[in-house]
Amino acid sequence: MFEIFGLELTLGWYIVLFVICQLINVALNTAKTIIMHKEEKISSSIINAITYGFYAIIVVMTASALPLWITIIITAFTNLIGVYGSMWVLERFKKDSLWEIVATVKAENTPYLADELDILEISYNDMKTNQGESVFHIYSKNQKESIEIKERLDFYGAKYIVHEEKVRL
Repeated sequence: MFEIFGLELTLGWYIVLFVICQLINVALNTAKTIIMHKEEKISSSIINAITYGFYAIIVVMTASALPLWITIIITAFTNLIGVYGSMWVLERFKKDSLWEIVATVKAENTPYLADELDILEISYNDMKTNQGESVFHIYSKNQKESIEIKERLDFYGAKYIVHEEKVRL
């Protein structure tokens, strides 16, 4: 029997509880990394306090009588699943940004790309270069548009760079 926080658990239930706590810990730390990268002071402070507070539970559980090899396997497994899963969830809640795609297209493909962007009602402007190519400045408002744009640019063999608009007036 294992005792944690006043509860007596069998080895099996202790491992289940440890896996759940470890998954939560990994998800919180992944969210912390993403939030702190955005450099928002209040959000970063809150998530940092939560993750370190929750980490105390993991420390207590890790210091228990579980064999080290079980702890290592659980930690590796929960990191593989937890990081991927929490990033997937955070991506779903991420609000769309304005993206500018600057693409260089061969002259013969310019009218075709322009027609397709017009049909899709995607904002752009283009200009001719002194080399006979066209440079498109394409503006994507969401992920669906970005996928459509990428497919068209790849089809026409365009070279492009992408900028995320982070600054608002």
